[in-house]
Amino acid sequence: MRFMSPLSRKSGARGRTASRVLTSVPSVALFDAHLQPDGLAQSDLETLARFGVTAALLPAHAGNTRADAEALLAHFRDLSQVQAGRLLRAGIRPFLALGVPAGCAPPQDLDRVLDLLPETAGESRVVAIGLIGLGDGAPEAERLFARQLELAVELDLPAVIEVGSIERVRLLRRTLALLRESGIAPGRVLLARAQEADLKVVLGCGHLAGLSVRSGRVQPTQAVAAVRAYGPAQLVLGSDAGSGASDLLALPRTADALQAAGLSEPIVRRVTGENAAALLRVDLGALKT
Repeated sequence: MRFMSPLSRKSGARGRTASRVLTSVPSVALFDAHLQPDGLAQSDLETLARFGVTAALLPAHAGNTRADAEALLAHFRDLSQVQAGRLLRAGIRPFLALGVPAGCAPPQDLDRVLDLLPETAGESRVVAIGLIGLGDGAPEAERLFARQLELAVELDLPAVIEVGSIERVRLLRRTLALLRESGIAPGRVLLARAQEADLKVVLGCGHLAGLSVRSGRVQPTQAVAAVRAYGPAQLVLGSDAGSGASDLLALPRTADALQAAGLSEPIVRRVTGENAAALLRVDLGALKT
């Protein structure tokens, strides 16, 4: 599972830096738990498939989405139709997390969007509510977050959440309190883009932590250290590719780094695919066929 002779290249997607081209494929099926394909070229998606990515979670995200109902609904349609179709053509199974991201709540017609979420979540590819969070922690943001957690409980879907970098300690503490109040099962919550400083408290609360392996967030060596320190049971890996400059093949690189560090293949499988599949109730075995 060792990679050899990396070569540099640029992604065709809006001038973003992609990854080095690698010449071997991981021996485990990879489930990228955080992918933004609208920021990637079709050739990038095909490269991901060649290097072992068999499935990916596509969360709704703020991006360039305007804070109005029509823009949000158009974003949901783009993810479920256009972007999911692009992944399928590349040979990757797409799964969706839909929700109103922090900062995107429309001042009008918010109820309309939220009322449509259960119907939208009935689609087979929608496996979670997300990406949701407190944003700046304003009272209206708290109400929106709490309401979407209620939806997750009502629809029996996991919640994929995030916490902003500004006043992160305070907002993480408040987020965890609202999660407790919501009644959602701790093991049905994934904190995306988790930071090293978050892990002890988040995992201690019984939630899953999603490590985005990319420049400026988590490096493969840090992912290895996290697995060694906390074990594989509650850790999930994703690339966050498509969101700014990133290493397109961060996930296969990290799988390689985990094995090179002497971690067993069952452990590598858990953090690179099985944990995400279990959270989202996806049959990972069926994805390999």
